[in-house]
Amino acid sequence: MHDTLANRGRIQYGNYEPHEVKEMNETVKSYLKGSINEFTDLDSLHKVKEYMNMIKNQYRKLTQNIEARQRQTEQQQLKTDREHY
Repeated sequence: MHDTLANRGRIQYGNYEPHEVKEMNETVKSYLKGSINEFTDLDSLHKVKEYMNMIKNQYRKLTQNIEARQRQTEQQQLKTDREHY
């Protein structure tokens, strides 16, 4: 009722549906790629927190991928160095 009195539309307080999570993840990817400059559907603190968690997860995945590639490159370099000596 408080939301209605405050002229807020449908506000999500519980968990998001899978299709909503997918849409939000696509928005995060677009934001990180620079395709969009802002989030236009921030209608609750709950949604802001969800977006921040998604951004954090994307950052973690990216960091893990970079670290894995660095380890792979280092291992290949060591193997190449051993073959030459």
